[in-house]
Amino acid sequence: MIKISGHAIKNIDRSDVRYVALTQVHARLAKKDPTIWGPSAQAEASVRLNWIDLPESSRDLLPTLDALYAKHRDKSNVVLCGMGGSSLGPEVIAKSFKKKLFILDSTDP
Repeated sequence: MIKISGHAIKNIDRSDVRYVALTQVHARLAKKDPTIWGPSAQAEASVRLNWIDLPESSRDLLPTLDALYAKHRDKSNVVLCGMGGSSLGPEVIAKSFKKKLFILDSTDP
């Protein structure tokens, strides 16, 4: 959240489109508004906003994840083949829980 106070607040033009966009972006994001990223990115953004529902929709995955954990809890090593962002999340989780994770994320053989 951006907070502006003191003398800076007096200089804000609340009718400026940039101010309006910044103060309303969270509500637009919650509504999965793909226009936030501009006309050239709208088509791509419209198919990449389902993550917004994850706090609610991911709860349905908990039984499946519990079963997967129970099946593999005795494993000590995990190898993940991914690239870029697909390997960053698992890497953070593994480090947080002090687990071994071998990541293969290079395009260079």
